[in-house]
Amino acid sequence: MSEVSLALLPPYTITCSRSWQGGLLLKFFQAAYRELSPDQDLAHLAQTVTLFYQPDRSPVWFLTHASETVGCLWCGPGVDQTNGARTAYIFLVYIHPDHRRLGLATYLLHTAFRWAKAQGLTEIQLQVLIESEIAQVLYRNLGFKTRAYVLSRSLGSDGS
Repeated sequence: MSEVSLALLPPYTITCSRSWQGGLLLKFFQAAYRELSPDQDLAHLAQTVTLFYQPDRSPVWFLTHASETVGCLWCGPGVDQTNGARTAYIFLVYIHPDHRRLGLATYLLHTAFRWAKAQGLTEIQLQVLIESEIAQVLYRNLGFKTRAYVLSRSLGSDGS
C-alpha cells in the first residue's frame, strides 16, 4: 500500500506521549467499550493498561481540540501468531463521537503506520469487535484484511 500524505485539520493537534499517561488512556479505553456495552463492568481494562502500556515501547498518540483531548491511538510491538514475525499491534483507536467522520481515525492510523515502518516492522495488526461495523469498513478501506477469527464459548459453572 502506498504512502498517503494527510494533514491534520486545525484546530486539532496531535501529541505522542513520552511519559506515563495511563489514566487518560484508560479513560478512552473505557469510553470505547462503554459505547458497545453500556452495562458491562470495565474494571479489567485498568489491568490491560497496567500490563501492556509502556510509553517507551507502546506509544499513544492523543488528539486535542480546543485544549480537550478527544481521541487517541495506542499501539505497540506484537508477534504474528501464525509465523512468529514481529509486527505492530494496535490496542485502541478511539475518537469522541462529536469529532467522528472528520478523518481523524485515518490520520491516527497513518501515524501508526509510519511509526511501525520506522521500527522496521512490515505489518500492523488489530482486533475489531463484530459490533463495530463502521470501524471494520474504515480498516478495510485502509487495506486491513481478515486473517483470523476469535472464537469464544461460554462455560457453565460446572465447566461443561
